[in-house]
Amino acid sequence: MPFREGEEVDAARVAPAVAGKLPGAEGVPEIWQFGGGNANLTYLLRFASGAEYVLRRPPLGPVAPSSHDMGREYRVLSRLYQAFPPAPRAYLFCEDPAVIGAPFVVMERRRGVVVRGVVPPEFGGGRDAAVNRKLSEVLIDTLADFHRVDPAAIGLDTLGRPDGFLARQVSG
Repeated sequence: MPFREGEEVDAARVAPAVAGKLPGAEGVPEIWQFGGGNANLTYLLRFASGAEYVLRRPPLGPVAPSSHDMGREYRVLSRLYQAFPPAPRAYLFCEDPAVIGAPFVVMERRRGVVVRGVVPPEFGGGRDAAVNRKLSEVLIDTLADFHRVDPAAIGLDTLGRPDGFLARQVSG
């Protein structure tokens, strides 16, 4: 969709930040905004070569220091795809807020259907019990596969503070 008011991204500023760092990312990209999501702002970068990427940045306004950490998102996604193929691969982290007003990550574009709140019409709109069951099974299987990823095997063993995580969540 076109940019929401106040959420514009200047393609002429993005172009030099990604030039030579992404396959097919030559010239000034066409940029569109993805309308869904509840936190980070997400954009489609489309280059004349046909290459497409997704740019994610924190929401506008003040955010808690440890939330919406684009560096952390890049670190995880630039490695997670190796052990968990459904994860998109992150290619670039730009920490210079002068480019678009905040640090951002550029990752591969994955096409698919996003299920938010209701089952989309192409999956029966929630009226087909067999399809609903299959969607549920795929979700559970995918979550199980994700939780089987060994963080140490992909260099993410130092991410965060896993010791005492549950206790911190409960007490918080």
